[in-house]
Amino acid sequence: MHKALINKVLRRSPKSLLFDLGMAVFLWIVMVRLEIATVTTISPLASMLCFGFFAYRMSPKWVCLWVGIFSTTSLFFLFQDPFAAESLMTVYIRFGTLVVGGMGAIVLSTDRTRITESFLQTIEILEKLPAPVIISDCSGCIVFMNNDALELLDIEADQVQGASYFSFLSAEEKGRMIQRYFDFVDSKQTTLHNMALHLKKPVPIKTQATLVAIDGEFTKLLATVLWLPPSNGIEKKAREKA
Repeated sequence: MHKALINKVLRRSPKSLLFDLGMAVFLWIVMVRLEIATVTTISPLASMLCFGFFAYRMSPKWVCLWVGIFSTTSLFFLFQDPFAAESLMTVYIRFGTLVVGGMGAIVLSTDRTRITESFLQTIEILEKLPAPVIISDCSGCIVFMNNDALELLDIEADQVQGASYFSFLSAEEKGRMIQRYFDFVDSKQTTLHNMALHLKKPVPIKTQATLVAIDGEFTKLLATVLWLPPSNGIEKKAREKA
């Protein structure tokens, strides 16, 4: 699958992974400081907030790792002298809160991963359709075209990223299509059938299209599937001969 599309969907890059690791270490240090500096510690509350961050940003295996680290650290401080600092029942309640919060973070992260995988599978199916497919974001920025679309629009794959969806439309239809595109983005519709498109590259082409909304975890993408009339096959051969 196209690397730019994966990064768009997952919001993952080497920088974001380093950010997650740095934040996890920073939050762990903050929790340790809270345990040392406070008599009635608020570290369980801080840990719950950290678990929420892990569930939102990390995969289940990393969530398990950091939940284990935070819970072990909390146990170390809780059971150093539990009877002097607070009752044993309070210790059990505090640690139980961490366990429940950690389990909730793992469940949320697992659900996030499932949604993301389903999202990517949907995009992969669209890529393999025997028809031109253009995938763009809510602002109209193209993030992927399959080979049929690249061939139809006579564009190279490295020119796709950052190109405007509307730059391939004829001037007289562009305004109407921009309005219709953003109306669809703002609506709760998932599919828009029989949408007329007038393409200007490489030669003027009138075609029907289906617009499909793909809701992901971090972003919403729109897939435009072009249904070319039979006459375009003749036009394609004419262009090849030319």
